[in-house]
Amino acid sequence: MNATLEQEQTLEGYLVGLGLKFKAQEVDVPDSAPEWTKGRARAYRVSLSLNGKRASTMYYQGRGIQHEPRPADVIASLILDSSLADYSIKEFGDEFGWNELTRDIHKVCKRNKVKVVRLFGQGEVFQALSELASSY
Repeated sequence: MNATLEQEQTLEGYLVGLGLKFKAQEVDVPDSAPEWTKGRARAYRVSLSLNGKRASTMYYQGRGIQHEPRPADVIASLILDSSLADYSIKEFGDEFGWNELTRDIHKVCKRNKVKVVRLFGQGEVFQALSELASSY
């Protein structure tokens, strides 16, 4: 990987420097989608690849957003989810509130961290992405 945080100061630029391959295809919101997405969001099947490693995920974007999802949009979302994956369910619920979706959202955060780590590892690249995503 030839990107460094010093070379690229934006999340978009850093991802380009890494050589991340990205594809997003709009799909119908699946029946299994989170309740908050139904009627409010557009659904995309996203494929990511980097240096022979692949991950795919569903990405939901509010209907008011006019552009297709960009790599930085998806990665910022996945990085945020990853940062919450280490919360216990009690910590997660206490921090963000308890309702019928809390456990499902917590599980999604954990699954997304696995995908992020599969692509980027947990070292320098992950740290740089976390830093850049925090201000995205």
